[in-house]
Amino acid sequence: MTDLPTLAVPDFTQETIETDTSQFGIGAVLSQQGCPIAFLSQAFALRSQMKATHERELMTIVFAVQRWRHYLLGHHFKILTDHWSIEFLTKQRLWGDDHIKWTSKLIGLDFEIQY
Repeated sequence: MTDLPTLAVPDFTQETIETDTSQFGIGAVLSQQGCPIAFLSQAFALRSQMKATHERELMTIVFAVQRWRHYLLGHHFKILTDHWSIEFLTKQRLWGDDHIKWTSKLIGLDFEIQY
Protein backbone atom coordinates (compact mmCIF):
# COMPACT_ATOMS: atom_id res chain seq x y z
CA MET A 1 0.00 0.00 0.00
CA THR A 2 2.84 2.43 0.59
CA ASP A 3 4.82 1.71 -2.59
CA LEU A 4 5.29 4.59 -4.99
CA PRO A 5 3.25 3.11 -7.91
CA THR A 6 0.20 2.73 -5.66
CA LEU A 7 0.39 6.32 -4.46
CA ALA A 8 1.36 7.88 -7.80
CA VAL A 9 -0.66 10.86 -8.95
CA PRO A 10 -2.58 10.04 -12.16
CA ASP A 11 -1.59 11.85 -15.34
CA PHE A 12 -4.91 12.68 -16.99
CA THR A 13 -3.32 13.51 -20.35
CA GLN A 14 -2.62 9.87 -21.25
CA GLU A 15 -5.93 8.05 -21.01
CA THR A 16 -6.87 4.96 -22.96
CA ILE A 17 -10.29 3.36 -23.01
CA GLU A 18 -10.45 -0.32 -23.89
CA THR A 19 -13.94 -1.57 -24.76
CA ASP A 20 -15.41 -4.98 -25.36
CA THR A 21 -18.95 -5.94 -26.20
CA SER A 22 -20.72 -9.26 -26.17
CA GLN A 23 -24.26 -10.07 -27.13
CA PHE A 24 -25.35 -9.75 -23.51
CA GLY A 25 -23.36 -6.85 -22.09
CA ILE A 26 -20.53 -4.34 -22.21
CA GLY A 27 -17.22 -3.87 -20.51
CA ALA A 28 -14.72 -1.02 -20.53
CA VAL A 29 -11.47 -0.14 -18.78
CA LEU A 30 -9.99 3.33 -18.36
CA SER A 31 -6.22 3.04 -18.12
CA GLN A 32 -3.08 5.18 -18.11
CA GLN A 33 0.18 3.75 -19.41
CA GLY A 34 -1.20 0.23 -19.14
CA CYS A 35 -2.38 0.56 -15.54
CA PRO A 36 -6.15 0.37 -15.00
CA ILE A 37 -7.79 3.30 -13.22
CA ALA A 38 -11.47 2.40 -13.49
CA PHE A 39 -13.69 -0.19 -15.10
CA LEU A 40 -17.35 -0.64 -15.84
CA SER A 41 -19.64 -3.38 -16.99
CA GLN A 42 -23.34 -3.52 -17.63
CA ALA A 43 -25.82 -5.98 -19.06
CA PHE A 44 -27.78 -5.08 -22.17
CA ALA A 45 -31.54 -4.78 -22.13
CA LEU A 46 -33.37 -7.27 -24.32
CA ARG A 47 -33.93 -4.60 -26.97
CA SER A 48 -30.22 -3.79 -27.15
CA GLN A 49 -29.30 -7.47 -27.45
CA MET A 50 -31.17 -7.58 -30.76
CA LYS A 51 -29.09 -4.78 -32.33
CA ALA A 52 -26.26 -5.43 -34.78
CA THR A 53 -22.74 -5.94 -33.46
CA HIS A 54 -21.39 -2.59 -34.69
CA GLU A 55 -24.31 -0.79 -33.01
CA ARG A 56 -23.60 -2.52 -29.69
CA GLU A 57 -19.91 -1.65 -30.02
CA LEU A 58 -20.78 2.01 -30.65
CA MET A 59 -23.12 2.02 -27.66
CA THR A 60 -20.32 0.65 -25.49
CA ILE A 61 -17.89 3.35 -26.57
CA VAL A 62 -20.40 6.14 -25.98
CA PHE A 63 -21.40 4.73 -22.59
CA ALA A 64 -17.76 4.55 -21.45
CA VAL A 65 -16.92 8.03 -22.75
CA GLN A 66 -19.96 9.52 -21.03
CA ARG A 67 -19.10 7.80 -17.75
CA TRP A 68 -15.51 9.12 -17.75
CA ARG A 69 -16.12 12.39 -19.64
CA HIS A 70 -14.73 14.50 -16.79
CA TYR A 71 -11.36 12.73 -17.14
CA LEU A 72 -11.32 13.03 -20.93
CA LEU A 73 -12.38 16.61 -21.63
CA GLY A 74 -9.62 18.79 -23.04
CA HIS A 75 -7.19 15.93 -23.70
CA HIS A 76 -6.48 13.60 -26.60
CA PHE A 77 -7.28 9.99 -25.73
CA LYS A 78 -7.38 6.62 -27.46
CA ILE A 79 -10.23 4.16 -27.69
CA LEU A 80 -9.16 0.57 -28.27
CA THR A 81 -11.77 -1.77 -29.69
CA ASP A 82 -11.85 -5.27 -31.10
CA HIS A 83 -14.36 -4.44 -33.82
CA TRP A 84 -12.74 -3.35 -37.08
CA SER A 85 -15.56 -1.24 -38.55
CA ILE A 86 -15.71 1.06 -35.49
CA GLU A 87 -12.23 2.34 -36.37
CA PHE A 88 -13.83 4.29 -39.24
CA LEU A 89 -16.56 5.85 -37.10
CA THR A 90 -15.40 9.43 -37.64
CA LYS A 91 -14.75 8.94 -41.38
CA GLN A 92 -18.06 7.43 -42.48
CA ARG A 93 -21.47 8.78 -43.35
CA LEU A 94 -24.10 8.71 -40.65
CA TRP A 95 -26.54 5.97 -41.65
CA GLY A 96 -29.52 6.15 -39.33
CA ASP A 97 -31.23 7.77 -36.39
CA ASP A 98 -29.49 5.59 -33.79
CA HIS A 99 -26.10 6.20 -35.39
CA ILE A 100 -26.68 9.96 -35.36
CA LYS A 101 -27.88 9.85 -31.75
CA TRP A 102 -24.85 7.91 -30.50
CA THR A 103 -22.17 9.74 -32.49
CA SER A 104 -23.54 13.17 -31.55
CA LYS A 105 -22.62 12.38 -27.95
CA LEU A 106 -18.95 12.20 -28.97
CA ILE A 107 -18.85 15.67 -30.55
CA GLY A 108 -16.29 17.98 -29.01
CA LEU A 109 -13.94 15.26 -27.78
CA ASP A 110 -10.42 14.75 -29.11
CA PHE A 111 -10.07 11.01 -29.61
CA GLU A 112 -8.82 8.35 -31.99
CA ILE A 113 -10.17 4.86 -32.36
CA GLN A 114 -7.73 1.98 -32.83
CA TYR A 115 -8.53 -1.57 -33.80
